[in-house]
Amino acid sequence: MLPSAKLAPVGAAAVLTGACALIQELIWVRQATLAFGLSVQAYAAVVVALLGGTARAMGRIHRPLLWFAGMQVALAGLALLTLLSLEQVRHLYAALAPDLGLEQGFVQALRLGLSVAVLSPIALLAGGSLPLLGQWAGRQDTRRGSALVGRLYAWETVGAAIGCGCTALILLRTLPAEAAIWIAAGLHVAASLLALWAHRTAPSGTTGASTFQRSGGTSARSGRHHRGTWLLVAYGVSGAVALGYQVV
Repeated sequence: MLPSAKLAPVGAAAVLTGACALIQELIWVRQATLAFGLSVQAYAAVVVALLGGTARAMGRIHRPLLWFAGMQVALAGLALLTLLSLEQVRHLYAALAPDLGLEQGFVQALRLGLSVAVLSPIALLAGGSLPLLGQWAGRQDTRRGSALVGRLYAWETVGAAIGCGCTALILLRTLPAEAAIWIAAGLHVAASLLALWAHRTAPSGTTGASTFQRSGGTSARSGRHHRGTWLLVAYGVSGAVALGYQVV
């Protein structure tokens, strides 16, 4: 089992990424609402891209912590770039919307298109943070990989809750949106440094993975296949309903 001292920096990085995601989600939706005059399209674009990044298939990566660290640096830069892009898009929307007159269908399409163009890249990239940590966790503790991934997910959720609360109660009330995004960018860099630290201190260890995979046998895998399929379907339906309520 992976020592707690070596797991701590990865857990802290998970907390920071969760906080960054919610800080930016709330800031982007607020800024897009101010720019486009309607929040539903902006919010839906952010949520879909964020979850799409989490759900997308990701091949086996040799050094997931290094990829995670690089992703956090990229997210920090992209956060600042998105801040500038949103300001430019706001001027573009203000120039184009009057020409569309009362054609609400065109106006809504323009809002959605601009929201997706500006907000989806950073949200899609941010959604890939947890899968990378999950790959690392599965290699470090193969016999308890599911439990370790669950712990990382829980820590990221705690960070998301902290980020949401701090943004709504503190950042948006005391700081301009630009300052809040700079804070989020700094947290991304901190998460990157933690991941690099963990990469240097934690064992690369894939030892025991093949033994663990063979120990269950073909019969055990086939016996659980159908039950696992129905569980995934139920989980997917539950997630769809929950996100539908969130957007509405």
